[in-house]
Amino acid sequence: MTRFCRSSFFAVSSLAILLGFASVIQAEDDTEIVPEEVKLDRPVEFKRDIYPILAANCLACHNRTKAESELVMETAATIIKGGSAGEAVVPGEPDESYLYMLAARSEEPAMPPMPNSVEAKPLTPKQLGLLRQWIIEGAKGEDASSGDDIAWQAVNEELTAVYSLDTDPFGRFVAAGRANKVTVYDLKAAGIIRSLTDPALEAPGASHRDYAHAIAFNPTGDMIATSGYQVIKLWKRAEPVVESTEELSTLDVNVSADGALLVKISAEGAAQLFQAAEDKLVADLNRDLLREQLIAQREADRAMREARVNVVKTQVTENQKQLDEQNKALEAANEKQKQATEAVPAAETKLTETKVPLVEPEKQLVDLQAALTEQEKQLAEAPEDEELKKAVEASKKSVEELTKKITELQEAVAAAEKAVVDAKAGLVSADRGVELAKQSVNRATERLQARKELQTLSETELAESTASRDEASAAAAAAMKVLAAVFLPKLPLVATVENTGTVRVWSTVDGSPIDVFTTGQVIEGSLKSAASNGRLLSFVTDADVKTTLDLFPEWQLVHQLGPQEGAASIFADRILSMAFSPDGSRLAAGGGEASRSGELTIWKTADWTLERTIEDAHSDAVYGLDFSADGRFLASGAADKFLKVFNVETGEHVRSYEGHTHHVMDVSWKGDRTSLVSAGADNVLKVWNAETGEQRQTISTYKKQVTSVQYVGLQDNFLSSSGDKRVFLHQAGDGKTLREFPGNGDYVYCSSITNDGKVVVAGGEDGVVRIWNAADAKVISTFQP
Repeated sequence: MTRFCRSSFFAVSSLAILLGFASVIQAEDDTEIVPEEVKLDRPVEFKRDIYPILAANCLACHNRTKAESELVMETAATIIKGGSAGEAVVPGEPDESYLYMLAARSEEPAMPPMPNSVEAKPLTPKQLGLLRQWIIEGAKGEDASSGDDIAWQAVNEELTAVYSLDTDPFGRFVAAGRANKVTVYDLKAAGIIRSLTDPALEAPGASHRDYAHAIAFNPTGDMIATSGYQVIKLWKRAEPVVESTEELSTLDVNVSADGALLVKISAEGAAQLFQAAEDKLVADLNRDLLREQLIAQREADRAMREARVNVVKTQVTENQKQLDEQNKALEAANEKQKQATEAVPAAETKLTETKVPLVEPEKQLVDLQAALTEQEKQLAEAPEDEELKKAVEASKKSVEELTKKITELQEAVAAAEKAVVDAKAGLVSADRGVELAKQSVNRATERLQARKELQTLSETELAESTASRDEASAAAAAAMKVLAAVFLPKLPLVATVENTGTVRVWSTVDGSPIDVFTTGQVIEGSLKSAASNGRLLSFVTDADVKTTLDLFPEWQLVHQLGPQEGAASIFADRILSMAFSPDGSRLAAGGGEASRSGELTIWKTADWTLERTIEDAHSDAVYGLDFSADGRFLASGAADKFLKVFNVETGEHVRSYEGHTHHVMDVSWKGDRTSLVSAGADNVLKVWNAETGEQRQTISTYKKQVTSVQYVGLQDNFLSSSGDKRVFLHQAGDGKTLREFPGNGDYVYCSSITNDGKVVVAGGEDGVVRIWNAADAKVISTFQP
């Protein structure tokens, strides 16, 4: 996993644009400004003369991100296009150009308005004169920019803070960026220091014109990518065989200069390292470094895929459980629907039955009421008839009693009618419940099927990866027939020369392999002599063929992305973050213009062509990038406070993770792709469920910005650094600190841990690169600026 750091959030750029402004008192009110006469002896240039004026006074409110009145003033074309008020400039006619009139404060509203919150100032007479002359000359402009059209200033040599850093996958090299220089340290050969030097730059030892904002080793460790303003540079180690006229002192082969160590070589060419005094075996020098590295890479891939299989198996089990629960819910819904279906005719039957007892009483009531009416009529004609009075009272009582009975029966009917309505509503609800339950079952079935397919794919990939690992493991180590061994002066290293022309470098401490070089020369017989000055190794064969190798080759610039031969760069601004995909086939680059754009591009390393630009990835500069261990997803963190994940093959946005209250400075995947961790300028680390976007932990160990973060492979631990001078190893599950790496003298900008989790590296404002043993936090070495 390549790691990188970013600096522009903290550092002051060495970039300087020469504006050439005269010292003129600016208008601080809305008084009309009189333009000065322009005397340039050349045409007014947009990029050189006009853009700096706009950048200082206009672009804060009229840029692509914040286009007030729909006016963008970043290019000549967008200025002429104008905004909601119409065209802003009429080429050749400044007095008819709305932009000019507002800038001259001859029209309302005067621009920029005073006062304002962005510290914009009214134009000086000279600035206004330049704007006027530019319009008179046609308002032309080359809008695209490249590093070649900037007036660069020399970087102050006293700027030594380490703003970017990375370790190679095998824990041998550390590359550190200080200002515009990148230095490569050899952890296996202390004191061997290489500079990444671009011969096209005038500054001695410089890698970039601007700061080296990000550094990334590729997965094989033979290439370094560094980034600056609008450019990425690719560096590779030079060929080991060199032309040399230097006469090296011939050494006693097979014996160290002090006689303490010797290499014994058998008749078959097997080499063994011994302590001479005790004749004690230190190690057999028979390990094939390239084979071991290949096996280690393939085993790491196999372990990652095994972890993914286990994760997916767990998800399949969970999805199966969810499907079982949904099926049970569907069964319950079906039963409820059955009951509801039966309830409707039962309620209707009950309603019919309830209406029957009401028919006869209603008829009786009609008859009673008619009889009562007749009796009341008769009583009106014979009011003194006592018998008739009693008959009327009796009829009234009968009507009341019958009315009461009918009311009770009607209430029963109403209740039965309501029961029918309720039963029908219940049936509708039950039908809907069944439909929803079926949909849930279908979704659960689809999820389960997708998971099972993913499990099958994951298991296939695991099988392929295991076979690839086994193939590498089963492959025979390179046959080694050593002719001679040469101990390197002042270094704990010994080089062996084989009959195939292969030269191997070994540690004299434990016999571990350090490096392998191929000369392409088959050696017949033995060697006449061998010599080394600690860097160069020369040997002469029986046939008097001399070969000289640089055992610590320089890193040479082999390619660059961005401006080519003076053409405009595809990058809008500084590249602040980079990451190689795990298989090395892609390089992702993040950056953008601060507060305006978040730029994210993916490049094919086979031919260094642009594979994809992820449009609108972020609304502000991208500070952190990391590929998932299987290379399928790319995570990015930016100044817009978002952490996002994209599908690498399609560029599709997969998920956003929102929770930081300040810039997201870095991001890292856990090896099994279940978790992400992000570092924030809000002084916290956040651990996320990668699949759901939920926050698992917020860790507030630091008191200042968290500047870098990196998971340790498949472990639940990650390394991080902060501006409060501290570097920690945290446990993701509970957020606890496992270990602190002490000794940092100032703000720490970046940190890295080797793939095997054994070595920790960090750098910061004090310019020192510190190396620790990850197991006990003891300092292994330090590299001063």
